[in-house]
Amino acid sequence: MEAMKLTDEATNSMFAISTQKLGTPIAQVLFPGFARPLITVDDPIEVEDIVVRRQKEFDKSPMAVQIFEPMFPHGSLSQFTTPKLKEQKRLWADVMKVDFLRKAAGPKIYTAMLEVLELWHIKASSIYEEKPFSVIDDFKNATLDVIWASLVGNESGS
Repeated sequence: MEAMKLTDEATNSMFAISTQKLGTPIAQVLFPGFARPLITVDDPIEVEDIVVRRQKEFDKSPMAVQIFEPMFPHGSLSQFTTPKLKEQKRLWADVMKVDFLRKAAGPKIYTAMLEVLELWHIKASSIYEEKPFSVIDDFKNATLDVIWASLVGNESGS
């Protein structure tokens, strides 16, 4: 924390400061109140190797699971790799392939976002009179529209 005060760096730079201070691309960062230290890797080549080639050697961290579990109790973000999760992922495999996403979902995403932009223009120019407004529900509804149109093949409500 002292390094952050001295350098006037933001919190996301604390990890870089830790690795630079140690002179190594890997560092442990200890946070008060957390049970375990956070390991940071500040070497782009090593990070790429882990993410691209060695992903099966690593599972989600307990901290990541704790963060996502309250919001997504059955989501893949909040589960460690188990046979149950692997089976769940097999169910989605076809709809997560690049070809499907490009041909089926991509155009639906584009159309949905154009509709969202048109909705925001209407909201901003009439209902909210240029005042800020929440867009969370608009994103949720657009996401559901895209999922429906991509998987069922027709627009929702038609």
